[in-house]
Amino acid sequence: MSGRPTNARLVALAAAAFALFNYPLLAVFDTDALVLGLPLVWVYVLAVWTLLIVLVGLTLRDR
Repeated sequence: MSGRPTNARLVALAAAAFALFNYPLLAVFDTDALVLGLPLVWVYVLAVWTLLIVLVGLTLRDR
């Protein structure tokens, strides 16, 4: 398998990470709501971060 599809996927994941951690989306989740005692914005950040790590791992995994 050539590296081009993998590179394109990684670029797309980087662009998605940039968009997901940018101000407009963070402002949507910046409320006084709590999830299991944690502020909603922190739950969002940690969930997106975990999802991105999993997706990069799946992208780079040898098949």
